[in-house]
Amino acid sequence: MKNYTGSAIYMIWFMGSDRFYIGSSTNFKHRHRQHLCGLRGDYHDNSQMQKAFYKYGEENFTMQVVEYLDSHSSKDKILQAEQVWIDKYEFKNLYNVLKIAGSCLGYKHTDEAKERIANASRGRILSDWHKGRLSATRRGMRGKSVSQETKGKRQKTMESRYGGSHLYKKVNQICKHTGKVINTFNSITEASQSVGCGRNNISKVCKGKGNTCGGFIWKYV
Repeated sequence: MKNYTGSAIYMIWFMGSDRFYIGSSTNFKHRHRQHLCGLRGDYHDNSQMQKAFYKYGEENFTMQVVEYLDSHSSKDKILQAEQVWIDKYEFKNLYNVLKIAGSCLGYKHTDEAKERIANASRGRILSDWHKGRLSATRRGMRGKSVSQETKGKRQKTMESRYGGSHLYKKVNQICKHTGKVINTFNSITEASQSVGCGRNNISKVCKGKGNTCGGFIWKYV
């Protein structure tokens, strides 16, 4: 089935999880490869599916066609068929980010939502393991001063990894279907926390090295 190259509505799930993902594609084989490559490489657009992939493992990953579509079906008809499947289930049981197939409607964050995200990040509860690691790190750093050379090396590492000063530029979140700006974030870090995509992946799209991240186009302001 994974070699099927036609249009289809498909479902992804992980053995052991109660949630699943519903998607559509004009080339099921290509989309199957896209999902697996993204999950294996830790750059999948859907952060919840990425977490599930690590939790349950690739051996429990399944992607299966639930409805075969006419190869000449228009994009609108394919999305309509996908919507029918999404509407069959409670949205909380899906890994899908958007309630409307292929649409960015309802995805704009309010100021209140942004504040909740920021507060959650500042006040997040760490596990005992993380607390232990942080405590050990602090103990090891007590009384130690960091040389300018070391600071310079760290800065170069951050610049090469995240694009240097680009990490702190304002970025626009753009709907890939309409080309309209949905939201503007003060930095890639803020955008990453809001949408759930990796900072490096958003940075790549901003620099023209990728098409989308999280289902959106990203551009520096």
